[in-house]
Amino acid sequence: MAQPLTILIIDDSPEDRQVYRRYLLQDQEHRYTILEAESGEEALALCQELQPEGILLDFLLPDMDGLEFLAELRQQLKGNTPALIMLTGYGNESVAVQAMKSGVQDYLIKGQTTAERLRSTVYSAIKNTQLRQQLQRSEERFRTSVENMLDCFGIYLAIRNETGEILDFCVDYVNAAACEFTQMNKEEQRGKGLCEILPNFRASELFDECCQVIETGNPLVKESLIYTSNFDSNQVLTKTIDIRITKMGDGFVASWRDVTEKNQAHEQWRESQQFIERIAETTPGILYVYDLVKQQNVYINSQVSKLLGYTPEQVQEMGTQFLPKIMHPEDFAQLPSVFQELGSIQDSNIVENEYRMRHANGEWRWFFSRDTIFTRNSDGSPRQIIGTSFDITERKQTEEQLRLSNERFQLAAAAVNCLIYDWDLENDRIDRTEGLTKILGYSLKEAPTTHQWWKEQIHPEDREGLIHHFHAIVSANENHYTVEYRARHKDQEYRYVLDQGVITRDASGQVIRAVGSTTDISDRKRAEFALQESEAKFRRIVESNIVGIYFGDFSGRVYEANDAFLETFGYTREDLAGGIIRWNSMTPPEYQTLDQQKIQELQVSGVCTPFEKEYLHKNGTRIPVLLGIARIEGTKDNGYSVCFVLDLTQRKRAELALRESEERYRYLSNAMPQLVWICNPQGECEHLNERWYEFTGQSVDEAMGFGWTKTIHPDDTEAAMAGWTQALQTGELYQQEIRYQKHDGSSSWHLVRGVPIKDEQGSIIKWFGTSTDIDDRKHLEAERNQLLQLEQAARAQAEAANRTKDEFVAMVSHDLRSPLNAILGWVQLLRRSKFDEANLPKALETIERNARSQEKLLEDLLNMSRILQGKLQLEVSQVNLGVVVGAAIETAYPSANSKNIRLESIIDRSISTISGDINRLLQVLGNLLTNAIKFTPSGGKVEVRLFGNGSHAQITVSDTGMGISPEFVPYVFERYHQGHPTHKQAGLGLGLAIARHLVELHGGSIQVASPGVGQGATFTIKLPL
Repeated sequence: MAQPLTILIIDDSPEDRQVYRRYLLQDQEHRYTILEAESGEEALALCQELQPEGILLDFLLPDMDGLEFLAELRQQLKGNTPALIMLTGYGNESVAVQAMKSGVQDYLIKGQTTAERLRSTVYSAIKNTQLRQQLQRSEERFRTSVENMLDCFGIYLAIRNETGEILDFCVDYVNAAACEFTQMNKEEQRGKGLCEILPNFRASELFDECCQVIETGNPLVKESLIYTSNFDSNQVLTKTIDIRITKMGDGFVASWRDVTEKNQAHEQWRESQQFIERIAETTPGILYVYDLVKQQNVYINSQVSKLLGYTPEQVQEMGTQFLPKIMHPEDFAQLPSVFQELGSIQDSNIVENEYRMRHANGEWRWFFSRDTIFTRNSDGSPRQIIGTSFDITERKQTEEQLRLSNERFQLAAAAVNCLIYDWDLENDRIDRTEGLTKILGYSLKEAPTTHQWWKEQIHPEDREGLIHHFHAIVSANENHYTVEYRARHKDQEYRYVLDQGVITRDASGQVIRAVGSTTDISDRKRAEFALQESEAKFRRIVESNIVGIYFGDFSGRVYEANDAFLETFGYTREDLAGGIIRWNSMTPPEYQTLDQQKIQELQVSGVCTPFEKEYLHKNGTRIPVLLGIARIEGTKDNGYSVCFVLDLTQRKRAELALRESEERYRYLSNAMPQLVWICNPQGECEHLNERWYEFTGQSVDEAMGFGWTKTIHPDDTEAAMAGWTQALQTGELYQQEIRYQKHDGSSSWHLVRGVPIKDEQGSIIKWFGTSTDIDDRKHLEAERNQLLQLEQAARAQAEAANRTKDEFVAMVSHDLRSPLNAILGWVQLLRRSKFDEANLPKALETIERNARSQEKLLEDLLNMSRILQGKLQLEVSQVNLGVVVGAAIETAYPSANSKNIRLESIIDRSISTISGDINRLLQVLGNLLTNAIKFTPSGGKVEVRLFGNGSHAQITVSDTGMGISPEFVPYVFERYHQGHPTHKQAGLGLGLAIARHLVELHGGSIQVASPGVGQGATFTIKLPL
């Protein structure tokens, strides 16, 4: 039986150490000797004395953290540290990654580690550490063996020119024996060419034979080779050697010795080679030598076949394309930084790296490598690196699954409006989600992770009962619990919560864990309290007599009723008290079967679907009613229920009238020609009558199958097919109003009805249907609606006209009175005998101005009259719009100048002439300019522009004046409307109405735009060229 493995558990929590001890001692496959320490110093002392194979290390210790402990341990054990597994808290994955980079073999998350996971991690870490230490010892033995060989040993790399011809061989490595053989130390040889070190080397046949070895790969073995060279410039030496040369990458390894020691040296060299090969082949990872100059592997062991699916020979054939081909592009891009780091380290240092490699089967695999300098160039820069690479795909997948699992849990916890908790009863620790803040307002840092803290938040009146309930669940050996209670919020108010959870027991049945959720149900509780209030409100509804309400039982007795019920059926309160009123006596005999069905429905579900029947009035007349009944809980035996009674007398009369109307309509529609069709059970058309083909213009081939659907109006297709599909699925009558398109492109409304024809087994074998033309009815409905709208519009227009007339009369009276008053006033002054002759010009000018104002008002009224009577005629001729615009501006200039208003114009003289009345066009522009100047304050600007706009000439009149409110813009061109009802500006409100009519007589249009009051306005005229 295998010797037990010694494990040191370093954790300041006795409970956690006990759990880990129990997990390890329960291992059926391996035996462990468990040591424990509470602090880093205590653990270091134990490691010095006992040297455990593995250490479980809590990151947070009382006297140091895990990384500090690791540094102390390495210094104490001179780097030969045991397997280390770091224990971190949830959410400290970054600490775990840092620990892994510092040499920790693996990590576990406290609170989420299972016994199986702990045992597997510990054993794997110990084995991996033992294998790594074995590899390090093997590497040390390799170097020691080579350096202590009596034979000479060297590694040489080919030096080629641009054409690939070998010029020399660079010394990459030589052992001490080789240095003694050449009488030169390693520094004098490394990086130099053999031809430089051995002047006679190129002239000898050995140079060509070495080239042949590299080119063919065939090893060279020579015994008793006599070689003469001046290794020392002062002495020429001749030696007889046995030599073996073998290709390695783009170079060779050579071993040689004096013939006098041939057998011994040869055996030692062979054993050394075998030893190196055994180390390389027994290494669990890929062992390789990578040449940084050639950028390719010069050696790789057979593990590459197992881990990547390529043989060593295939790797050599790939040459410099090996890494670019199989390394992930993202990781390949990081290689220069890795090589840069290697260039800065000492020979004994290690560089670790993680990356992805593509397996020969196309799968990406993760690898972890440890590299160090193998050989250097003459300038001391790294030439070759040696390293090992291990497949860590499973570990990476596990880490990713753990990350995704944690992420999903956090997302799920954040998505639900509740607190999720995990209560470890053995250690009295509760882990909670952020839902704690939503439920009680506390952050996770504010709430201790103990059950005592939560118990203190429970309402004192609920606390004992809750504890008793939990103990009862445990005693009854139940595993689920649900309980409601009150918990104190951070704001000191109590909230109602619903607690639901699952209990976990150990092998002995003891409760060790409870996982559950806590939900705020305060709103639901408030709803329950509100229900009590609603019952009182229901009583008030009963007494409000909106509908008839009575309380009765299944036997027919009526116990209580409101006034609405009694008045509807002619009863009094005395009749109710005397027990005269019985609902079954009020029911005609033909409804007894229906009543029994509804009673059964009440007995089963407590409510019944509202239904119609008749009750007898006290005088014997029948009254149609709609009944809704609900059984009062707790009275199942006698069926004490509440019944809502709605009198349907008026509705029934309306329904009767509607049915009579529908019967008349059906009679008329059936008398009209119809489209007849037959479809199979799948809805595909099999037959259509001739009327269909005459109506649609389709051929038989076009209409069959689902071709008939192409005649449905595009706006009706979706609804029609949805209804038809539903009928096919349910087997129910299909009826729908849709529009069919006629052969001439027009459409006509049809009432489509389809009836399923079934066989004896009830299966549908055909669909028979008709499509009745209801287009006239649809148009009549539309015309009726249109007439109604027209009548309403006419009424509104008449009312508006009356209002406008009144406003117009008042406005005309005002605008005529003002100039008349001025005229009459000056006339009276003129008649006075003492009138000052000096005022005569002013009097005449005032009389003339006011008379012309009256003339203008009367002219506008006459023009509007001619427009309304259709008597306004145009004197059409060829008109140059540029001339018209210029003349209008010239006429308006004095008025603008008097108000200090800038009058500007931009006129496109290339505009061609149009057919029109020049005087009327001048009248339109004059009107617009007059209004613009009138409503623009002093210092403002009025701009007139004429330019071409496609097939039209466009004139715009813009001002910076008072502007127009958005509410008034639609009425600007209406008769008798003014944008300023205060009459600060005179006028009848006819100018723009006349202007619009004159523009339209010319075939054009006029529009207005204004950003708002105080922001000016722009009038735009478009006239056809």
